Amino acid sequence: MMTESVKKRPTAVTVIAWFCIIVGCWGTIVTACQVWNGPPPAPADSDEQFGFGRLNYPLMLWMKDFQSVCSIVELIAGVCLLKLHAWARAAIEVVSWLEILIQYILPVIGAVWTICYYPRVRHMLADLSAWSVTITFGLFIFQLAMGAAVNGAIIYYLRSKKVREAVG
Repeated sequence: MMTESVKKRPTAVTVIAWFCIIVGCWGTIVTACQVWNGPPPAPADSDEQFGFGRLNYPLMLWMKDFQSVCSIVELIAGVCLLKLHAWARAAIEVVSWLEILIQYILPVIGAVWTICYYPRVRHMLADLSAWSVTITFGLFIFQLAMGAAVNGAIIYYLRSKKVREAVG
């Protein structure tokens, strides 16, 4: 028999919590596997493809660390959100804002870094047809929109009155 003092968990909280648990588990596994791999083995001067990987490796390391922290926070906060802990709601909201920010800033940093320090990319960009640039840009915009939509929905529901009352 349930008493009135037991809080009722809104459906949005359950969905967001399980989403964070699944994404947190997946991200933790993926970043753990990536940590075991080092930079590309071939020297940068012997193979341009490996040179590209070596050039971007410091940025990739930073992103692995960021993704590891976000994944672990999402996993733990997702479990605690199921238990209606207020700090978990705040943690998931912060991670969602950071993911939106990184999602929009990182591609710009990566593109500038790659174009400035990897001359072959400049030549490849000059040789691309307008059609392939349009398709690539369209897919990029779609990816950004979907990521912002998912994180935006999470933030929207976490800030709703019903969720705030349930975890508050």
